[in-house]
Amino acid sequence: MSDELDPEEALKQLEMRKEELTRDIEELEEQHKRGTISDEDYRARLKELQRQVVEVMDRIVQMEFLAGRRRAKRRGALS
Repeated sequence: MSDELDPEEALKQLEMRKEELTRDIEELEEQHKRGTISDEDYRARLKELQRQVVEVMDRIVQMEFLAGRRRAKRRGALS
């Protein structure tokens, strides 16, 4: 039996991870506004969280392809 997830299940997990990272970024921003973390720590942590978001979004695109989904949003779509 394969350890790989079904693309649809993988998409669900990736979407949940993206939401988690978004909440982490929001919390980090609040901590920075309150002054509970230094500017240096804020920038380092923000950079790492943003990197993780990009990785997750890349995997989402890959899983959508494997699941046979097409992007609903198309830039420059004809009317």
